[in-house]
Amino acid sequence: LGDKISNLSSLRTISITKNQFSGTISTDISSLKQLENMYAESNKIRSSIPTEIALMENIRVLDLSQNYLTGEIPQDVGNLKRLEYFALSGNGGLSGPLPSSLFELKSLQYIYFQENSLTGKIPSSIGMYQDLVGLNLGSNEFTGSLPNGLYNLTNLMFLYLHENSLGGSISDKIGQLTALTQLSLYGNPFTGTIPSSLGLCEELENLYLHETNLHGTVPEEVCALTMKSLVPQEYNALSADCYPDIETLVPFITCGCCDICCDHVTLECVTAVME
Repeated sequence: LGDKISNLSSLRTISITKNQFSGTISTDISSLKQLENMYAESNKIRSSIPTEIALMENIRVLDLSQNYLTGEIPQDVGNLKRLEYFALSGNGGLSGPLPSSLFELKSLQYIYFQENSLTGKIPSSIGMYQDLVGLNLGSNEFTGSLPNGLYNLTNLMFLYLHENSLGGSISDKIGQLTALTQLSLYGNPFTGTIPSSLGLCEELENLYLHETNLHGTVPEEVCALTMKSLVPQEYNALSADCYPDIETLVPFITCGCCDICCDHVTLECVTAVME
């Protein structure tokens, strides 16, 4: 996105998706004060995110996914007060914690930051997003436990936190997220048992709980969802570490309704045979 872009000060939409554009994001991007939509995913842009991006005060959609962005997400993004859709997924080189200013963007409905190298804890202030519909922080390096604020996101439909280093137990409060249709928590060292309150999430279509340290039995209330909303499709509906251990022949977790069972030790998964 070169220097001459400053001549397009009245531009409202940029769409350069799935091309071979390379180079960096010019600081002259600050001249695009009327820009509302920027679709630049799936290119070869090699750059940090310039702080001048914060001057695009009318931006609503910002998608820089599947590029080669590096560095941290700048605090200046907190100036994008109208931003509704923010996607930085699949850059790999983005690192550091989530900037605190990000949680000042009350208009955000979708945050897609998966497949990067983001670190730190997920702050409880994430609960400030009352209109948030989709949150994907999967395949990063987040640590700590699930913040209490997460359970305030009652409009959330898609929650992907898989393949991080999140631990601790899953609170019964997760049952407050009744709008959820997709919940992916696999590949984290969560402990404790699966809360029966998940059964209150009656819109759930897919629930992934394998490759964790959750133990015990999948609650009847969760299994009841297989008769309501959890329906195996291209991506399987319910997974857990319910395959018998290769040495003890005892599963790490008991599940009578999972359609995918994984070995807690080898991490190999198989389609469950339902009786």
